[in-house]
Amino acid sequence: MINERLYFKWRDKFLKTLQFNYQKAPYFKNVYFIIEEVLSSESEYTSRLAVNSLKAVSNYLGIESFIVESSTTYQNSHLYGQERIIDICKKEKAIMYLNLHGGINLYSRNYFNNQQLTLSFITSLCSEYRQFENKFVPWLSIIDVLMFNSTEQTHKMLKNYKLS
Repeated sequence: MINERLYFKWRDKFLKTLQFNYQKAPYFKNVYFIIEEVLSSESEYTSRLAVNSLKAVSNYLGIESFIVESSTTYQNSHLYGQERIIDICKKEKAIMYLNLHGGINLYSRNYFNNQQLTLSFITSLCSEYRQFENKFVPWLSIIDVLMFNSTEQTHKMLKNYKLS
């Protein structure tokens, strides 16, 4: 399970690669500091890294969020895929579930509807920005977005999506 996978083996190499590739990016110092802080956390597990990353990016962007660790909160690790999602939605008394567009082939709208849940998919629309003097390469990562854009610019990009 993801909450049991180790990530510390690649940490130093990753930080060196980021420094080499982004040290001249306009927001390098702020963003690199955040990444370094997240990667230096006490835990060595991927799930902790994911939670810490989400919290750090949310804090950096000033996004108020409440992050729940499903593996410890819902006691449903015996369930998989949409069954697990539906169980969480029911426990949270949700009426709608938003998933990234990539899950369109994983989840069934009819199945969710039968469980009294609306299933929608969110698709980010491409927002171009300057990446040094290079031709723009889309969909790299949130790290790339943050290295080259202010928090205000990033907020505008976050609003550039469609629901289906």
